Amino acid sequence: MMDTLALFKDPFSFVSGIYYGIPTCCICSFISTPINERSDEVKQVCSEMKVGFVPCSECAKRILDGEVQPDELIHNRHAKKEFPRSLSPSDEFQNDDDQFITFIRLLDEITINVPEDIKTDLRRRIGCTIYN
Repeated sequence: MMDTLALFKDPFSFVSGIYYGIPTCCICSFISTPINERSDEVKQVCSEMKVGFVPCSECAKRILDGEVQPDELIHNRHAKKEFPRSLSPSDEFQNDDDQFITFIRLLDEITINVPEDIKTDLRRRIGCTIYN
C-alpha cells in the first residue's frame, strides 16, 4: 500500500525506491525516520552488511535473524544495473531515455488517483520537467 505522506514529503526518494525495487515499508521508513532516530538493527545492517538500501526496522530484524537476504527483499526492479550496484537515477538516465521514461511512468502509476495539478507539482519537484 502506498504511503501518500511519504510520497509528498520526498517524491524523488519515493519514486526512486520503487524504481529500484525496494520494499514500500523500507522506502517510507527511510523518508519518515531521521537518521539519528533509526533503530539499532537498521544502523547495524547499514554499517556492517552494506545491503544497498536502508531497510525499515522490521526488514532489518529479518535480515539480522537470517530469515531473509537483502536481495530477496527487492522486487519489480526497473533499474538495468543488478542489485545492489547501481547508479543514482539521475546518472542512470543521463544516457538512457528509456530508463527516464520508465521512471516517469512509475510516478504516473503511483499517483494514478492524484489530481493533475498535484502530479505536475510532484514532477516538478523531482526534476521531471520534460514529460511525454
